[in-house]
Amino acid sequence: MKELAILLMAHRDVDLINRLISHLQHPEIDIYIHIDKKSQFLVDSIVPFQNTSILSENESYDVHWGQNQDNRAAIALINCSIGKYNHYALISGQHYLLKNAESIVDELKKAPEADFISIMPRDSPIYNSFIGRSVLYWPECLIGRNPLQKGISYTYRSVSKALGYPLRRNRGYHSSDSFMFGSQWWILSANTIDHIYNKIHNDPKILDYYDNSFCPDECIFQTLVNECSESHVVNDNLTYIDWSEGKASPKLLTKDDYSLLERSNCLFARKFDSIASKELLDRIDQNLLQA
Repeated sequence: MKELAILLMAHRDVDLINRLISHLQHPEIDIYIHIDKKSQFLVDSIVPFQNTSILSENESYDVHWGQNQDNRAAIALINCSIGKYNHYALISGQHYLLKNAESIVDELKKAPEADFISIMPRDSPIYNSFIGRSVLYWPECLIGRNPLQKGISYTYRSVSKALGYPLRRNRGYHSSDSFMFGSQWWILSANTIDHIYNKIHNDPKILDYYDNSFCPDECIFQTLVNECSESHVVNDNLTYIDWSEGKASPKLLTKDDYSLLERSNCLFARKFDSIASKELLDRIDQNLLQA
Protein backbone atom coordinates (compact mmCIF):
# COMPACT_ATOMS: atom_id res chain seq x y z
CA MET A 1 0.00 0.00 0.00
CA LYS A 2 0.99 3.60 -0.48
CA GLU A 3 1.69 5.66 2.61
CA LEU A 4 -0.75 8.58 2.45
CA ALA A 5 -4.13 9.59 1.07
CA ILE A 6 -4.77 13.32 1.23
CA LEU A 7 -8.52 13.92 1.68
CA LEU A 8 -8.94 17.54 0.67
CA MET A 9 -12.10 19.59 1.32
CA ALA A 10 -12.20 22.70 -0.85
CA HIS A 11 -14.62 25.48 -1.68
CA ARG A 12 -12.51 28.48 -2.77
CA ASP A 13 -9.10 29.83 -3.83
CA VAL A 14 -8.11 27.49 -6.64
CA ASP A 15 -4.67 29.12 -6.86
CA LEU A 16 -3.90 28.01 -3.32
CA ILE A 17 -5.31 24.54 -4.00
CA ASN A 18 -3.06 24.11 -7.04
CA ARG A 19 -0.06 25.41 -5.13
CA LEU A 20 -0.77 22.98 -2.30
CA ILE A 21 -1.21 19.88 -4.44
CA SER A 22 1.84 20.73 -6.54
CA HIS A 23 3.94 20.23 -3.40
CA LEU A 24 2.23 16.92 -2.65
CA GLN A 25 3.56 15.17 -5.75
CA HIS A 26 5.19 12.02 -4.43
CA PRO A 27 4.97 8.33 -5.38
CA GLU A 28 3.65 7.47 -1.88
CA ILE A 29 0.87 10.11 -1.90
CA ASP A 30 -2.47 10.32 -3.67
CA ILE A 31 -4.92 13.22 -3.37
CA TYR A 32 -8.73 13.04 -3.30
CA ILE A 33 -10.61 16.32 -3.55
CA HIS A 34 -14.17 17.17 -2.54
CA ILE A 35 -15.35 20.44 -4.08
CA ASP A 36 -18.36 22.02 -2.37
CA LYS A 37 -21.39 21.65 -4.63
CA LYS A 38 -21.74 25.47 -4.64
CA SER A 39 -18.18 25.76 -6.02
CA GLN A 40 -18.16 23.21 -8.84
CA PHE A 41 -16.94 25.96 -11.17
CA LEU A 42 -13.49 25.40 -9.59
CA VAL A 43 -13.17 21.90 -10.99
CA ASP A 44 -11.94 22.89 -14.45
CA SER A 45 -9.27 25.16 -12.95
CA ILE A 46 -7.60 22.48 -10.83
CA VAL A 47 -4.38 21.21 -12.41
CA PRO A 48 -4.90 17.53 -13.36
CA PHE A 49 -1.90 16.00 -11.61
CA GLN A 50 -1.59 12.24 -12.08
CA ASN A 51 -2.03 11.49 -8.36
CA THR A 52 -5.14 13.66 -7.97
CA SER A 53 -8.79 12.62 -8.20
CA ILE A 54 -11.81 14.92 -7.87
CA LEU A 55 -15.14 13.62 -6.66
CA SER A 56 -17.92 14.04 -9.21
CA GLU A 57 -20.68 16.57 -8.67
CA ASN A 58 -23.05 13.69 -7.84
CA GLU A 59 -20.69 12.64 -5.03
CA SER A 60 -20.38 16.18 -3.68
CA TYR A 61 -22.27 17.96 -0.91
CA ASP A 62 -23.56 21.48 -0.43
CA VAL A 63 -21.51 22.23 2.68
CA HIS A 64 -22.63 24.79 5.25
CA TRP A 65 -20.57 25.90 8.22
CA GLY A 66 -21.29 23.97 11.41
CA GLN A 67 -23.60 21.38 9.79
CA ASN A 68 -23.31 17.68 9.00
CA GLN A 69 -22.57 18.01 5.28
CA ASP A 70 -18.88 18.38 6.21
CA ASN A 71 -18.94 14.90 7.70
CA ARG A 72 -20.79 13.45 4.72
CA ALA A 73 -18.16 14.95 2.41
CA ALA A 74 -15.33 13.51 4.52
CA ILE A 75 -16.97 10.07 4.47
CA ALA A 76 -17.35 10.34 0.67
CA LEU A 77 -13.59 10.93 0.44
CA ILE A 78 -12.93 7.91 2.67
CA ASN A 79 -15.22 5.80 0.48
CA CYS A 80 -13.09 6.62 -2.57
CA SER A 81 -9.77 5.80 -0.93
CA ILE A 82 -10.45 3.04 1.61
CA GLY A 83 -8.06 0.09 1.73
CA LYS A 84 -5.21 1.62 -0.26
CA TYR A 85 -3.09 3.58 2.24
CA ASN A 86 -1.34 3.37 5.61
CA HIS A 87 -2.52 6.84 6.65
CA TYR A 88 -5.31 9.23 5.67
CA ALA A 89 -5.07 13.01 6.21
CA LEU A 90 -8.18 15.18 6.19
CA ILE A 91 -7.20 18.74 5.26
CA SER A 92 -8.86 21.82 3.77
CA GLY A 93 -8.15 23.85 0.65
CA GLN A 94 -6.71 26.50 2.97
CA HIS A 95 -4.05 24.21 4.43
CA TYR A 96 -0.41 24.35 3.38
CA LEU A 97 2.64 22.23 4.03
CA LEU A 98 5.29 23.05 6.64
CA LYS A 99 7.44 20.09 5.57
CA ASN A 100 7.99 18.76 2.09
CA ALA A 101 6.24 15.65 0.82
CA GLU A 102 9.26 13.41 1.34
CA SER A 103 9.56 14.48 4.97
CA ILE A 104 5.84 13.96 5.58
CA VAL A 105 6.00 10.43 4.19
CA ASP A 106 9.10 9.65 6.28
CA GLU A 107 7.47 10.99 9.47
CA LEU A 108 4.36 8.88 8.99
CA LYS A 109 6.30 5.73 8.15
CA LYS A 110 7.96 6.00 11.56
CA ALA A 111 4.52 5.72 13.21
CA PRO A 112 2.55 3.18 11.14
CA GLU A 113 -0.25 2.67 13.69
CA ALA A 114 -0.47 6.23 15.05
CA ASP A 115 -3.66 8.29 14.89
CA PHE A 116 -2.85 11.99 14.94
CA ILE A 117 -6.06 13.62 16.12
CA SER A 118 -6.81 16.18 18.80
CA ILE A 119 -9.27 14.92 21.43
CA MET A 120 -10.40 17.11 24.30
CA PRO A 121 -10.08 15.27 27.65
CA ARG A 122 -13.29 14.83 29.60
CA ASP A 123 -11.77 16.66 32.56
CA SER A 124 -11.16 19.76 30.45
CA PRO A 125 -12.86 22.81 32.03
CA ILE A 126 -14.71 23.44 28.76
CA TYR A 127 -15.78 19.84 27.98
CA ASN A 128 -19.25 20.21 29.51
CA SER A 129 -19.89 23.35 27.46
CA PHE A 130 -19.49 21.24 24.30
CA ILE A 131 -22.00 18.53 25.23
CA GLY A 132 -24.96 20.68 24.13
CA ARG A 133 -23.58 20.66 20.60
CA SER A 134 -24.35 16.96 20.23
CA VAL A 135 -27.19 16.10 22.60
CA LEU A 136 -29.39 19.10 21.79
CA TYR A 137 -31.58 19.35 18.69
CA TRP A 138 -30.31 22.32 16.62
CA PRO A 139 -32.56 23.86 13.96
CA GLU A 140 -30.38 24.63 10.95
CA CYS A 141 -31.44 28.28 11.04
CA LEU A 142 -29.53 28.68 14.34
CA ILE A 143 -26.26 27.27 13.00
CA GLY A 144 -24.11 29.98 11.48
CA ARG A 145 -21.60 32.72 12.09
CA ASN A 146 -23.56 35.94 11.67
CA PRO A 147 -24.09 37.93 14.90
CA LEU A 148 -27.84 37.29 15.05
CA GLN A 149 -27.44 33.52 14.73
CA LYS A 150 -24.65 33.52 17.30
CA GLY A 151 -26.73 35.50 19.79
CA ILE A 152 -29.84 33.35 19.41
CA SER A 153 -27.88 30.08 19.46
CA TYR A 154 -26.07 31.11 22.66
CA THR A 155 -29.37 31.85 24.35
CA TYR A 156 -30.91 28.62 23.01
CA ARG A 157 -28.02 26.53 24.36
CA SER A 158 -27.90 28.30 27.73
CA VAL A 159 -31.64 28.01 28.38
CA SER A 160 -31.68 24.38 27.18
CA LYS A 161 -28.81 23.47 29.47
CA ALA A 162 -30.51 25.14 32.46
CA LEU A 163 -33.68 23.14 31.75
CA GLY A 164 -31.82 19.85 31.37
CA TYR A 165 -31.86 19.78 27.55
CA PRO A 166 -35.63 19.27 27.04
CA LEU A 167 -35.05 18.96 23.28
CA ARG A 168 -32.42 16.26 23.78
CA ARG A 169 -31.93 14.00 20.77
CA ASN A 170 -32.08 10.45 22.12
CA ARG A 171 -31.71 8.03 19.24
CA GLY A 172 -29.82 5.32 21.07
CA TYR A 173 -26.41 5.74 19.45
CA HIS A 174 -24.50 7.66 22.08
CA SER A 175 -24.85 8.52 25.74
CA SER A 176 -23.99 12.11 26.53
CA ASP A 177 -20.72 11.09 28.20
CA SER A 178 -19.49 9.18 25.12
CA PHE A 179 -19.09 12.26 22.92
CA MET A 180 -15.57 13.48 22.33
CA PHE A 181 -14.52 16.76 20.70
CA GLY A 182 -11.54 18.27 18.91
CA SER A 183 -10.28 19.72 15.65
CA GLN A 184 -11.94 18.76 12.38
CA TRP A 185 -8.55 18.00 10.80
CA TRP A 186 -6.64 14.77 11.45
CA ILE A 187 -4.27 12.08 10.16
CA LEU A 188 -5.57 8.57 10.91
CA SER A 189 -4.13 5.09 10.45
CA ALA A 190 -5.54 2.45 8.11
CA ASN A 191 -6.90 0.37 11.02
CA THR A 192 -8.82 3.30 12.45
CA ILE A 193 -10.17 4.39 9.07
CA ASP A 194 -11.35 0.80 8.50
CA HIS A 195 -13.15 0.93 11.85
CA ILE A 196 -14.88 4.22 10.97
CA TYR A 197 -15.80 2.98 7.49
CA ASN A 198 -17.27 -0.28 8.80
CA LYS A 199 -19.20 1.40 11.63
CA ILE A 200 -20.88 3.90 9.32
CA HIS A 201 -21.54 1.50 6.46
CA ASN A 202 -22.96 -1.16 8.75
CA ASP A 203 -25.24 1.41 10.35
CA PRO A 204 -25.72 4.62 8.30
CA LYS A 205 -27.95 6.05 11.04
CA ILE A 206 -24.79 6.79 13.02
CA LEU A 207 -23.99 9.51 10.49
CA ASP A 208 -27.63 10.61 10.39
CA TYR A 209 -27.52 11.14 14.15
CA TYR A 210 -25.30 14.19 13.63
CA ASP A 211 -27.88 15.99 11.49
CA ASN A 212 -29.18 18.99 13.47
CA SER A 213 -26.22 19.00 15.81
CA PHE A 214 -23.82 21.94 16.15
CA CYS A 215 -20.36 21.65 14.52
CA PRO A 216 -20.50 17.83 14.31
CA ASP A 217 -17.28 17.86 12.27
CA GLU A 218 -15.53 18.51 15.61
CA CYS A 219 -17.18 15.50 17.26
CA ILE A 220 -17.98 12.49 15.08
CA PHE A 221 -14.43 11.38 14.28
CA GLN A 222 -13.17 11.96 17.82
CA THR A 223 -16.09 9.92 19.16
CA LEU A 224 -15.59 7.04 16.72
CA VAL A 225 -11.81 6.99 17.23
CA ASN A 226 -12.29 6.92 20.99
CA GLU A 227 -14.57 3.88 20.60
CA CYS A 228 -12.01 2.00 18.47
CA SER A 229 -10.04 -0.53 20.52
CA GLU A 230 -7.32 -0.67 17.85
CA SER A 231 -6.64 3.07 17.71
CA HIS A 232 -3.31 4.46 18.91
CA VAL A 233 -4.10 8.10 19.57
CA VAL A 234 -1.42 10.76 19.56
CA ASN A 235 -3.32 13.79 20.85
CA ASP A 236 -1.89 16.10 18.22
CA ASN A 237 -3.25 16.55 14.70
CA LEU A 238 0.11 17.87 13.40
CA THR A 239 -1.59 21.01 12.07
CA TYR A 240 -0.66 24.51 13.21
CA ILE A 241 -3.80 26.66 13.71
CA ASP A 242 -3.95 30.04 15.45
CA TRP A 243 -7.19 30.68 17.38
CA SER A 244 -5.81 33.71 19.22
CA GLU A 245 -8.36 36.12 17.70
CA GLY A 246 -11.21 34.37 19.53
CA LYS A 247 -13.41 34.13 16.44
CA ALA A 248 -15.43 31.27 14.96
CA SER A 249 -12.69 30.78 12.36
CA PRO A 250 -8.91 30.73 12.92
CA LYS A 251 -6.57 33.57 12.15
CA LEU A 252 -5.50 34.06 8.54
CA LEU A 253 -1.74 33.49 8.54
CA THR A 254 0.57 36.12 7.01
CA LYS A 255 4.28 36.91 6.79
CA ASP A 256 4.27 37.97 10.46
CA ASP A 257 3.61 34.35 11.45
CA TYR A 258 6.63 32.86 9.68
CA SER A 259 8.86 32.51 12.74
CA LEU A 260 6.14 30.58 14.61
CA LEU A 261 5.63 28.23 11.69
CA GLU A 262 9.36 27.73 11.28
CA ARG A 263 9.65 26.57 14.91
CA SER A 264 6.60 24.32 14.68
CA ASN A 265 6.89 20.53 14.52
CA CYS A 266 3.64 20.32 12.56
CA LEU A 267 3.35 18.88 9.06
CA PHE A 268 0.63 21.31 7.96
CA ALA A 269 -0.77 24.72 8.89
CA ARG A 270 -4.06 26.52 8.37
CA LYS A 271 -5.38 28.88 7.23
CA PHE A 272 -3.89 30.63 4.22
CA ASP A 273 -5.04 32.76 1.32
CA SER A 274 -3.20 32.82 -2.01
CA ILE A 275 -3.12 36.65 -2.04
CA ALA A 276 -3.08 37.77 1.60
CA SER A 277 -0.59 35.04 2.55
CA LYS A 278 1.57 35.23 -0.59
CA GLU A 279 4.74 36.49 1.09
CA LEU A 280 4.41 33.84 3.79
CA LEU A 281 3.78 31.08 1.23
CA ASP A 282 6.84 32.18 -0.75
CA ARG A 283 9.03 32.01 2.37
CA ILE A 284 7.69 28.57 3.26
CA ASP A 285 8.43 27.34 -0.28
CA GLN A 286 11.96 28.75 -0.23
CA ASN A 287 12.99 27.86 3.31
CA LEU A 288 10.90 24.95 4.60
CA LEU A 289 9.87 22.91 1.60
CA GLN A 290 13.35 22.85 0.08
CA ALA A 291 14.87 21.30 3.20
